[in-house]
Amino acid sequence: MSMDSTLPWSTLMARCKDAKIAVIVAPYMKTAALERVLAAIPDGASVTCVSRWTPEDIRSGVTDLDCRELILARNGRFLLHDRLHAKYYRFDNQVLIGSSNLTRPGMNIGGSGNLEILCASPPEFDTMLFEAQLLQEAYPVSDADFALWSRITPIPQRDQTISQHHDPGSPVGWKPTTRRPEYLWLAYQRRGEDIPMAEQEEIASREIRSLGIPNGLTEQQFNDWIRLSLMTSPFVKSVRANLYETTEAAWERLSQQWSISKAEAERSKSTTESWIAYFEANTLQDESEDT
Repeated sequence: MSMDSTLPWSTLMARCKDAKIAVIVAPYMKTAALERVLAAIPDGASVTCVSRWTPEDIRSGVTDLDCRELILARNGRFLLHDRLHAKYYRFDNQVLIGSSNLTRPGMNIGGSGNLEILCASPPEFDTMLFEAQLLQEAYPVSDADFALWSRITPIPQRDQTISQHHDPGSPVGWKPTTRRPEYLWLAYQRRGEDIPMAEQEEIASREIRSLGIPNGLTEQQFNDWIRLSLMTSPFVKSVRANLYETTEAAWERLSQQWSISKAEAERSKSTTESWIAYFEANTLQDESEDT
């Protein structure tokens, strides 16, 4: 057996050829790889693609926004799932699972890249259950949201920080912590003299680091980064489901869902609502300045 026949890319291309139904699921996708897969799938086939976007991933180039346009051009569905870590590829009744993202190193395209696994799913893997949960939780990207995502791309790459935002191993992932979101831009600009207390400056600076915000952004780019972080945070979505509901039941639901104390749930919900109100107000201001 040749070594190439066991590579993820060879395995994938052998299964996708002539498929009538394709479900492509990976946190990271590059347009060059996706184009080659779509070229092997006949016109008129049903295509569903699910990925995960974070601002730092888009800016660093590990995944491509244009994958959405490729799928929409095929009359397919392009969805996002904020907690996605699975790599799953179904072509008709053939299912592949493993560690391979749809990228050159992830698929070992050309015979080099990461050490990855992509193989047929075992009989005990419930494909229908997995897809049902995935598609129930995933959501489409509107044109307005895509325009917001697209504004991330011109951000200079210099001085990018390393972030733990959206850590898939964390039960909560990132959630707002500072109760004074108006101090974030001041801390980012290192204008500590405009922040009343050194402790508040440190909390805001720590928040900026946790969001992975690179240096050198304009205020609008900075606000866009935070809006997208709020948009893709699973915890923030839980808060949005019961926005401004100040009841024991609301705090209890958050407490149980995220395995945190009721006191932390109440505090985090209030903090998150402050961020939502502040940055949505800034969105309206930015839009008025653009017109």
